[in-house]
Amino acid sequence: MHHDLNQQKGTKAPPSIIATLHLHPSNPAPFGERVSVWRKVAYGAGGLTDFLFLNMVNALAVPIYSIALKMDPLFLGIALAAPRVVGAILDPVVGTVSDNARTRWGRRRPFIVCGAVIGALLLPLLWMPPIATQIGRFIYLLLMLSIYAAAFSVFSVPYGALGIELTTNYDERTRVMAWRGYLQTAGTFGSAWFYWFCLLPVFGNDAVGARAWRHCGSCYACRSDGDGSGLQGKH
Repeated sequence: MHHDLNQQKGTKAPPSIIATLHLHPSNPAPFGERVSVWRKVAYGAGGLTDFLFLNMVNALAVPIYSIALKMDPLFLGIALAAPRVVGAILDPVVGTVSDNARTRWGRRRPFIVCGAVIGALLLPLLWMPPIATQIGRFIYLLLMLSIYAAAFSVFSVPYGALGIELTTNYDERTRVMAWRGYLQTAGTFGSAWFYWFCLLPVFGNDAVGARAWRHCGSCYACRSDGDGSGLQGKH
């Protein structure tokens, strides 16, 4: 028994999981492959626009259309599913077209500009159905969300590819994507306040407040696109 205890004391403990990990060392990027801080921030600002495109719609559609505008939840659920279907179809198409595009402004920037501008123009219109009937509002929302999702695909797919093409250095790409993640995370913190903003007394009701909120989002979308479109001339 005593011999067994001594033998156990002399046995080395197995290495921990952390000790067995082989982490990639962070090395400074060569001068020609470095992306300046302001370019990283400008690119990351597009990540916040990426968040605002669809997440705000998902956050506001139910209280605005179901509660304020009294739309049947079944119709609303079908309309909210449309962007997923459109995105699944258009994302590969937009990616292929963007990869093979050759313009004087590069492969990515024309698509990013078009998607951002069209999406920004459509933001307030989502909350302005001109028809008072259930079916009319359903068809209007379904069509608007489908076009809106198409604009989102035109913006988001080339935007994501642009971040990878800013540099060929592994570590610098990681830092670029980190800035995008930081600003996207900052956007998620504001999602809980969207509907509160719409209910401010100055607007009168939540539907009008949603339109004002979307006007703010439209201005930001256009501004973010303008900041990020000049990141690299070759893209």
